Amino acid sequence: MTVWGGVPAHVNGHNVNRQKHQHLRIDRKYFRIATDLPCKVGLSDSKVTTARVLDLSIGGLKFNCDRATITKIIPENQQSLGLILGVEIVVHITIKLQGKRPSAIKTPARIIHSERLAQDLFHVGIQFLDLDPTAVSKLETYIEELMVAARAAREISEP
Repeated sequence: MTVWGGVPAHVNGHNVNRQKHQHLRIDRKYFRIATDLPCKVGLSDSKVTTARVLDLSIGGLKFNCDRATITKIIPENQQSLGLILGVEIVVHITIKLQGKRPSAIKTPARIIHSERLAQDLFHVGIQFLDLDPTAVSKLETYIEELMVAARAAREISEP
């Protein structure tokens, strides 16, 4: 990965804007952890498209997607990017807990912000709405498993 001024110039083979991005400072209620999961997002269950989860918490997630996905989920008058107002979508993710079968989680969510990184690469931050207690429990377990694995990886790599 090429880095320019502390900002990656290439992400997943895409040229990234070479300017430092001013992110909205959001006081987070929940710890977020990096992950790489496929997900489906859309305005309704019948009109979903594929994206990739980049980080995850009990309260929401960030995914990356292409321009076609942005045009499907964000109204045209709000596609100038940044703060998105009142756009609700449906999110589908499948997580694999240790020793268990994959678990599907489907929940409504609100788009909080979006950011264009390259011509055809966007990051979108969402907040879960009405996440049921079973899904919360599964996400808590999954996040804890990722944290344990990350700690173990650090311990192995450090002399």
